[in-house]
Amino acid sequence: MKRLCERQEETEISIKHLPQQYHKFLPDEYHKFLPDEDQKKLEDQKPKTNLPSKMTASQLKLPFSDILDADGGVNVEKTEQAVLFIKVMTNSGALSFGTGFLISPNGYFLTCNHVIEDAKEINARTRIMNNGILEDKIYKCELMKTSKDLDIALLKLDGANLPYLSIETDYFNYEYKKGGKVCLTGYPFGERTEVDCSYTEGKISAALSDREPERINLDISGKCGNSGGPVLDIKTGKIIGIFTGSMTAGNETLMEEINQMRPIKYFWKEFVK
Repeated sequence: MKRLCERQEETEISIKHLPQQYHKFLPDEYHKFLPDEDQKKLEDQKPKTNLPSKMTASQLKLPFSDILDADGGVNVEKTEQAVLFIKVMTNSGALSFGTGFLISPNGYFLTCNHVIEDAKEINARTRIMNNGILEDKIYKCELMKTSKDLDIALLKLDGANLPYLSIETDYFNYEYKKGGKVCLTGYPFGERTEVDCSYTEGKISAALSDREPERINLDISGKCGNSGGPVLDIKTGKIIGIFTGSMTAGNETLMEEINQMRPIKYFWKEFVK
């Protein structure tokens, strides 16, 4: 017991002397060891929201819209109009970029937590066809709920009658089969490709359910700016996952990567009441 108390005192002393630029990386349970002034600064940096912590199923406007072509394939044009280019100004003044996608006509959308983490301001650009012309519009976004462990974030922009994507609702029975065909759309490499949304197809290579949260490996061409983008089942046109990035391995001469997604079931479990 004495040794445990000594360790806690050592932890408290170490954190108190931690340079201020590293405070934001501390888990919340360690904030109490910081001086009151620094605790207040961290609290002020957190995104402020007046929105409820979860959305209701009725806000999703079920049933979803259909984005399949007459021949059964995914309509790329319809899909891309529901995909957002995300631009984030962090508390340090840096810019970061990612992808998001609308899940309701009134502006609810999903992306990855790491895309909007440490955000001071979050903006999303829509690109929607109007009388044959693609029109861009920038929206300031409000954070509704986020999960660092799941790497999922739910946000809202102030819009109406927006195009949106279908989410797989039967997530208890959906089977992530090896070789299952999927597609991904978004903005690889962020602002360098923001002029046009990219669409790519691939397949499921492995379902890693050995630990929580579950993740799915993809054989698909996804890059860093694709984070937060929708992964769709090509047969149904429904979202089955959120692209979270890649797992890398290698050395100085060869670096390999495996792209991954988070199954959409976690959205239903943790973000919808």
